[in-house]
Amino acid sequence: MNKLILINLNKQKTSESLAKRNKERIRWTLFSVIVSLLLVGNLIVFYIGFNYNNLIYQKNQEINQIKEEISRLREKGKNLSKQDIMTLAKLENNRFLWAENLERLGEMTPEDMSLTELKFKKNKFYIKGIATTYSGQKDFEQVERFIHLLKSNKNFADHFTRLRLMNHELLNVRGQDIVAFELEAPLATIPSISQQMKKTKFVVKSKKSEKS
Repeated sequence: MNKLILINLNKQKTSESLAKRNKERIRWTLFSVIVSLLLVGNLIVFYIGFNYNNLIYQKNQEINQIKEEISRLREKGKNLSKQDIMTLAKLENNRFLWAENLERLGEMTPEDMSLTELKFKKNKFYIKGIATTYSGQKDFEQVERFIHLLKSNKNFADHFTRLRLMNHELLNVRGQDIVAFELEAPLATIPSISQQMKKTKFVVKSKKSEKS
């Protein structure tokens, strides 16, 4: 019985076909990835652009609302009477700016002095404190200098008719001599707007008459 040897002549062609298929598969995979990345990138750009357009629209809406509010306020301003304006000016003129004046008071207080109590009663401002004494000085020399400093500051002193020392007392605390004091400062009555306007007109007329 003759033995037959089978030779597969298509083996080489099959290997070449598989290699081509693998290359094609890799190529299409890369192509798909690139296309997907491009699509995702376009979607991101579109999303960002959409958000920017929304933001611009919102800002334009806010600007339009502000313009409308300004127009309404201008219309209200036109309807203000002279009496309303004078009343507002009087309120502004007569108000006492406690925050600013207390800040000035703190800035003018020496390091060797402490304010222990601030009180407002019956239109008068009371300042209590203690001050260190030094050898070779009068007991209340520090207090006198402090009063002079307060009076010399026009932004502070102009709000009061006077600044005076009501009382003082020499104390000894743990071997240290200190002076306890109390100042009184009645609030000044600020001239009304009309009086200030009359005074200004008088000054202007006086200057004109001097020139002529």
